[in-house]
Amino acid sequence: MAKKNTSAKINIEKYLHNNPNTHFTAAQILKHIKESLPSINLSTIHRNLSVLAEENKVSITDLGTGVPVFESTVHSHHHLVCCKCAKTTEMKSETVSDFFEKIKLEDGFNSISTNHLIIYGICIDCASEKNQ
Repeated sequence: MAKKNTSAKINIEKYLHNNPNTHFTAAQILKHIKESLPSINLSTIHRNLSVLAEENKVSITDLGTGVPVFESTVHSHHHLVCCKCAKTTEMKSETVSDFFEKIKLEDGFNSISTNHLIIYGICIDCASEKNQ
């Protein structure tokens, strides 16, 4: 059963939807939402983000910074995240599609569904610093 649509929930969902492929911390969302709902607090933001995540309207992600970030699930996109400097690079959709197709063919896994894949590694800049 879906939770009721409060003004906080509607404003949060709209803000994330209008900023596709952008990650926000709960504090950043609070700062924006306070402009239209001045009495809102951080616990209300967290509670509504949890509800939106349960409804698959928002994804919660750890991009290696130790602080969860939130974004709309309307647009799928995928990331490479450097474990050393936390640089985040968006992967091309074709790359991910090819990867999923290879898994399907090689592993017989037919229904892969994700709108947000994150692969951790070391970026080329950090790797070249290590080699200097």
